[in-house]
Amino acid sequence: MNGIASKYRLKRFFRSALDYVIVSVGYRLAPEHPYPAGVEIRQGPKIAFLMTLYPMIDNRCVLPSNDDITDARVWNGPQNHRAWEMYLGHDYASEAPVYAAPLHTEDYSDLPPTYTFIGDLDPFRDETIEYIARLTKAGMPTEFHLYPGSFHGFESFVPQAEISQRAVENYLHAFKKAFA
Repeated sequence: MNGIASKYRLKRFFRSALDYVIVSVGYRLAPEHPYPAGVEIRQGPKIAFLMTLYPMIDNRCVLPSNDDITDARVWNGPQNHRAWEMYLGHDYASEAPVYAAPLHTEDYSDLPPTYTFIGDLDPFRDETIEYIARLTKAGMPTEFHLYPGSFHGFESFVPQAEISQRAVENYLHAFKKAFA
């Protein structure tokens, strides 16, 4: 699941499943708009809840799951390298600002309650697990699910599968609980 069309599908899904007004942040995408074009840091309301679904948060691409996942039918390690290069340029694997690669953040103590999940066949698996460990160590309220046998965007590709339905139920429940 990627791109503008999938973002709007997810937004429509949330709107139909929940009785909330959904505000979605628009941003420009690489390669047409590499970093920092996609990020504008502005003052605004404090973020109350963070739901990162299979987040791409470490430009270094050095954790094992990035190299383990190579199946060309799904988002994989080689595609991840290309995506980071489009976003950050040829030196994508060097140090990057935290707004480009959030896993570089050193202080997690001021982040909002967070929900995330990942499939164990996703190249982002290990960076997501590291992110959750850091949030937990900082004492931040965190809910995390690891779905066995699941690849990047699995719940969108096979929505009828029991594991996909469970993933969707879990993130809808987390969203409702965050704003109850």
